[in-house]
Amino acid sequence: MNTYELGVLDGRRFLGQDDFVIWDCYTEGNGIFDGKYHFHDFYELSYVYDGEGVYTVNGASFSVGRGFLFLTTPSDYHSLSVPKGNFLRYYNVIFRENLLKAEVADALYRQGRLLCFLAEGEQYESFLSLFQNMKKDYSEEAVDPIPPLTAVLVQNEIESICVRLIKTLNALPKREELTMDSEDAIIRRALLYIREHYRMKLTLARVADAVGLSPGYFSSYFHRVMKIGFAEYLLRFRLIMAASYMTSSNLPLKTVAAMNGFSSFTYFSSAFSAYFGVCPREYRKR
Repeated sequence: MNTYELGVLDGRRFLGQDDFVIWDCYTEGNGIFDGKYHFHDFYELSYVYDGEGVYTVNGASFSVGRGFLFLTTPSDYHSLSVPKGNFLRYYNVIFRENLLKAEVADALYRQGRLLCFLAEGEQYESFLSLFQNMKKDYSEEAVDPIPPLTAVLVQNEIESICVRLIKTLNALPKREELTMDSEDAIIRRALLYIREHYRMKLTLARVADAVGLSPGYFSSYFHRVMKIGFAEYLLRFRLIMAASYMTSSNLPLKTVAAMNGFSSFTYFSSAFSAYFGVCPREYRKR
């Protein structure tokens, strides 16, 4: 792992026993996450209301500022950085994948574009109000555990913003989209294919064929755009999904490994320990 990479972030470290956490963030770019590429096993929803920064996701970079809304999924390899001398203020919501209804999560993954856009004018004020109210509802019950009715309220607010994001993206004229260039579109197709087939034996050649490229070209292309090799990306994504299954089910660990694409439990256990710092059995006990 190099100095520009954090690897896989464990939701248990940030969420604990909760399904979601909400922050009102301020950063001048001197934090441990600044500019560091990483995955995590949870969703991250962010809305900028002041300052400037750079958001990079799956090889595509955007200047972010007032009104920029972006959603990062567990399959996205990404970073957020703040140039020297600047700052960024934004609402940041992290939540577990199972918080969303299946049809909402599926609609997000099947978007043919990046899950971000710039809100302006009345739309900016509308989304700002949604995040402010959600943060207020969450902060007023800053106890552990969060009261059940408050949890339902905030969960509905998170899902509502995600649905509004989907509807906004679907309604944008082509000229107003934060569109992907041809490279980004190919990567997005490759990531969607991985998402749909990661449980089975999946090779670089198979994914390359799915996006219409030769294996050799796709391998170098994927690494150049994503800043991570295909095999490493696939491994980390499988580990993220396995960790999610371990916290949301009582399935035997060997079953969890097999259903997430690992034919060898020994290899799975070794790889899991390397990335999460504990073996699968200890991870589940936490």
